[in-house]
Amino acid sequence: MAQIDHGTVAPVFILNRLSASRPLYRPADRLAQAVLIYMLGLPAEKFNDNRLARTLEAIAPHAEAVGQEVVQGMRTMDHPTTRPGGSAG
Repeated sequence: MAQIDHGTVAPVFILNRLSASRPLYRPADRLAQAVLIYMLGLPAEKFNDNRLARTLEAIAPHAEAVGQEVVQGMRTMDHPTTRPGGSAG
């Protein structure tokens, strides 16, 4: 079975983290219970801790640029955390 690319791994882990805010311990076991994996037609066993580590290593050099893009996107959406004082006010 082919490897799943970083562009697929990253959003799956991000969405899983946002929906179940717990440490990523035995991610394949946790993702096997997630609807997202089945909707994408991906095998949960491909999302193990080694796969997560390889993806994090691959995107680490781009972390600052990604962070800046996220902040810019939030500003564009007028997200409450971007208002003066960080309040939703």
